[in-house]
Amino acid sequence: MSKLTHESMRPAKEDKKPAGQGPQTYVVDDATTAPAPEQNIDNRLAEFDAPEPEKTGAEFDLPPRKPISKTLEKLIFVGRISTEVEIDGAVFELSTLTNKEHGEIVRRMYRFAEAADLFIVRVLTLANAIKKIDGISLDDIDLDGSFEDDFHKRISIIDQLQLSVVEQLFEEYEKLVEDKTEAETEDKEIKN
Repeated sequence: MSKLTHESMRPAKEDKKPAGQGPQTYVVDDATTAPAPEQNIDNRLAEFDAPEPEKTGAEFDLPPRKPISKTLEKLIFVGRISTEVEIDGAVFELSTLTNKEHGEIVRRMYRFAEAADLFIVRVLTLANAIKKIDGISLDDIDLDGSFEDDFHKRISIIDQLQLSVVEQLFEEYEKLVEDKTEAETEDKEIKN
């Protein structure tokens, strides 16, 4: 027969039999009446937390986000070009991408296993390049479903558009990038 034990068990007072002769009665103190500081729920849950993974040197911590100052905002939009494209009465506002938006596209592309999936690049690009449709931000458009993040929602919106509209918008985006490249080249020639 196995014996049940616990550190807070003690023999009952009315049990006068010597140990080992027949059944014995034990009493366990109620732990809820006097909780030890080390037994609060946060400490108990912390026992089950996974340890911090070791850094390999390739990772680095980003500084905490701060509100953007007017000077920084001006620098962020230096070289940014925007245009409006009208397709069948709907006005799409397109702009060139920031470094962060471009990086987001590249990270998503690495998720694809097959080369055929790379055709989604135009959808990923337009999800960042289209800022508004008929004056409404893509992030403010209501769409049913659950999404990983805002970028995933914008991808879903672009996926809902007709293929001809996506192709035309991507052509306009490519023209915008070409115009930006030409303007930068002309600017360098003028400086030299």
